[in-house]
Amino acid sequence: MRTQFTDLSSAGAGNTNVQWEWSFGDGASSSLRNPLHVYDAASNYTVTLKVTNDKGCVRTFTKINI
Repeated sequence: MRTQFTDLSSAGAGNTNVQWEWSFGDGASSSLRNPLHVYDAASNYTVTLKVTNDKGCVRTFTKINI
């Protein structure tokens, strides 16, 4: 199952997001901003995105992908 992920996070005024760490819940990961990932089967996966801005602030987002 091909799934396109899109980072919609905002770094805030005067900041820039510089690093992305995706964990797809199936053991795979990516450092791309908007990665395409292929799952072996439809299921529930806990997807986590960790974003770091140019000031070193880190934000983490988690969602269950079905």
